[in-house]
Amino acid sequence: MLTIRIFPQLTVGPELVGRAAGARLREEILRAAGSAVVVVDFKGIETVSPSFADELFGKLPPEIVQRRRVRFAGASDEVRALARGVRGLRSELAAT
Repeated sequence: MLTIRIFPQLTVGPELVGRAAGARLREEILRAAGSAVVVVDFKGIETVSPSFADELFGKLPPEIVQRRRVRFAGASDEVRALARGVRGLRSELAAT
């Protein structure tokens, strides 16, 4: 299967902030994941805001990550923790 690499630093910049930017990146990922495995490479990313992370990680359909259609590479420990946090919060809210 085809693999597409997305580099947010090149399209958004080294600071990933704001819901609008997170939503645009999520939509780009979803479009590409329809026909390929997508690798989102966080190389060169300096900052990820909680609102950006919520739009990207929190609203990304869990099944495409679980099926390994979308993978994340080069993320710092802080970005990984933020991603887990927003996904966990959304899961808790959905359960209530």
